[in-house]
Amino acid sequence: MDLSDFTLPGGLWADGQIYRQGRFTSVTGYLEEFVATSSLKLSSIPEWVTTVLFEAVESIGSRKWTWDDFHKLCVADRQYLMIQLGRKFGSEIIWYKAECFSCKENFEVRLEKSEWPCSQAGPGFPFTNYIVGDQELRLRLPNGADQESIENMDGEDAWWKLLYSCIDVEDKPKLSFEQAKEIEKVLEELSPQLALEMQTSCPNCQKKNMVPLDPYAFGVDSLKPLFVEVHALALAYNWTEKEILALPRKRRRMYIKLIDQTRGMVS
Repeated sequence: MDLSDFTLPGGLWADGQIYRQGRFTSVTGYLEEFVATSSLKLSSIPEWVTTVLFEAVESIGSRKWTWDDFHKLCVADRQYLMIQLGRKFGSEIIWYKAECFSCKENFEVRLEKSEWPCSQAGPGFPFTNYIVGDQELRLRLPNGADQESIENMDGEDAWWKLLYSCIDVEDKPKLSFEQAKEIEKVLEELSPQLALEMQTSCPNCQKKNMVPLDPYAFGVDSLKPLFVEVHALALAYNWTEKEILALPRKRRRMYIKLIDQTRGMVS
């Protein structure tokens, strides 16, 4: 199954229109290495997501995309892309460890990423209006740039800053807590919805538990398998590391299979 093409549940707003269709690049050794090591070099998850998507997405719509496009994608679209990219990397099934809130027993939950609950954006996406007094506010959904702006903030300060970032007018009114919560609710109804928790029963006591889901769990935890393949191909064909890492993973593994067949390791 080809997992290169995707359809965003929301879409990229640019040039006065929404772009939803897109395509990932081929998974090469370079991309595998980049995804596995970039998280160690960057200071935050939002920054890592922007960087990974910039490298891994070939196109969104017909336009020439930019770094800023991935900042502008709403949070749900960014999460969706990371889930789909994980599938393209071969991480289709993910296991979550949990502790039952009732009996305190540990158990595991299996989730297939192809079945990850996701709903489409609401009408008017990515904008909607909200009236405060005699002022009509234009609201937009929080995006990657907004997430990065609050990365070093905590609690209530981060919540207020994020909320005000979504008010797309110059003269922003002072909001009451009740008004802010209403705006938050309006934005939630506008946004695509990706499940961030899953209800399941504890296999020990049968009590219902809510297990948190991580859309950024990628399944690329070690580069050792990649380096083993690079080593085998270099020995067999005298190719350089640069040449091997540039190969699409599917082709690289086809050569590995041929090497194993030659050695009588597989039929």
